[in-house]
Amino acid sequence: MEGEGSDDCRLHVATKQHWGDIYISPTPVPYYDTMTPFDYGHYHDRFLEIVTSTLDTHHPERDRQLFVVEVGSSYGNTTLAYKCNYNWEQTGQVWKDDSLTLQPVRDVRVTAVDMSGPALQYGLNRGVFDSILMHDFNSFPPTELVTSLDAADCLVMIMISSYIKTLPLQRLVYNFLG
Repeated sequence: MEGEGSDDCRLHVATKQHWGDIYISPTPVPYYDTMTPFDYGHYHDRFLEIVTSTLDTHHPERDRQLFVVEVGSSYGNTTLAYKCNYNWEQTGQVWKDDSLTLQPVRDVRVTAVDMSGPALQYGLNRGVFDSILMHDFNSFPPTELVTSLDAADCLVMIMISSYIKTLPLQRLVYNFLG
């Protein structure tokens, strides 16, 4: 019967997108332009709603700086959600126009962890991140990451768990909770 069976699966796999190039660009514009037609902004905006509500509930007084370790930070779109309350469209505007100044609504210090050096460097240069750490998650977390996790108020890992094997993911969480 047409539309069923393994032939469709092979066709789906053969036409699957390869997005590796968007993570090696020196700017996040290709990332934004590639992901927007796939409605990635919907997920970004839902995260914005959840994180804003959570931070407003559990840190309403904003009387001290929050220290966040963000794993899988890429160019910082998730960071811009919790640091500046930027939705996907606002994130794209900031990414496409370097003359726009970031407008944080929370005092957040962010250590960004990712395997993309260009993405991390962009976020650091743009002021999205305060410090960066390149790590591929195929080995034990480096001492610098463990130290950051020990001091962090919050660990953010959005849409990264499917890319990290179970044991390295557990190590990160255990280090944060420990």
